[in-house]
Amino acid sequence: SMTRVKVHFFDSLEVKFLKVTLPIVVVVAALLFGVIEGLAARRALDALNEKKEDLVQNYSILSSDWVWNLDRDRIRVSLEHLVKEGIVVGALVVDDRGAEIASAGLTGEGGNFLSASADIVFKTDSSSEKIGRVIFQVSDETVMKQFLDQLLKDGILAFIILSATLIGAIYANRRAVTTPLGHMMTSIDKTVGYDLPEPIDWQSNDEIGVVVKSF
Repeated sequence: SMTRVKVHFFDSLEVKFLKVTLPIVVVVAALLFGVIEGLAARRALDALNEKKEDLVQNYSILSSDWVWNLDRDRIRVSLEHLVKEGIVVGALVVDDRGAEIASAGLTGEGGNFLSASADIVFKTDSSSEKIGRVIFQVSDETVMKQFLDQLLKDGILAFIILSATLIGAIYANRRAVTTPLGHMMTSIDKTVGYDLPEPIDWQSNDEIGVVVKSF
């Protein structure tokens, strides 16, 4: 009699199946993950740029009276407050001739900073006059840290989804291929001499079902 060949969870068919399925799933998942996270990073930087522009414009309006009255202490305190909040790493206010009125944080050139500036205009009922300029240096470090934290969370979620997809693929492969072939192998093992094999009740019209019915 023939020796029965047991069908294990990782039999040769499933190994061959995974050799094809696993690389495809991993590559497609990696591409989609990269595209989605890349777009998320781009949106985060765009949001930072918008916030930077809004911040410098709002401050130029707020500080017009202070610059007009040369209230250096109030300007300096307001700039230091902005730097402490973490988005602005350097701030500088100059008069209409370019002379420094007050500054806080990093104000030198260089570094990986996003700069933004706006004119400070003093307006009256009849006219407006440029009296200075405000310059902000904004760091993307906070945004990138938030992005990396989100990337880690999304990576864990992507791994869970990928694992679930592979487990589902293995389960579908077992039902569609491994199980009916296992029934055939069991039927062959029970066949003695020239007796016909026992019928296999397999309700399927795919290629494997045709093979089982033909057997």
